Amino acid sequence: MSVLSYLEFFDPSVDATNPAPDAVMAIRLASERISIEIFNTLYDQALARIAAHLLELRRRALLAAASGVSGVGPATSVRTGDLAVSWAAPASPSDPNSEAAWYTLTDHGREFLALRSQVVLIARLR
Repeated sequence: MSVLSYLEFFDPSVDATNPAPDAVMAIRLASERISIEIFNTLYDQALARIAAHLLELRRRALLAAASGVSGVGPATSVRTGDLAVSWAAPASPSDPNSEAAWYTLTDHGREFLALRSQVVLIARLR
């Protein structure tokens, strides 16, 4: 399965046969964060999870900017009548765990952390 196929599965707004420029950019940015040598057979899946994470954060940022709201952290409240969404503040860069905290901002990021834990466990067992 290709990275785009995984990404389309994780994020139905992505068209694997004709990906939008933001999806292509998200994959490129994600590829700079992980190594195929480390993730091996899980590389495409991990890459797609990070790309989906980046796309979700981008959507949140665009929505926040359009509505004059700041913050792209995890949703803390949702209302459906007249649609209202509130986000927690993102992790502080001074936080020593900010990379992991940054990934916890979306379901895709949390799934990536689970994959990364699996890769670390496999490496330790070898």
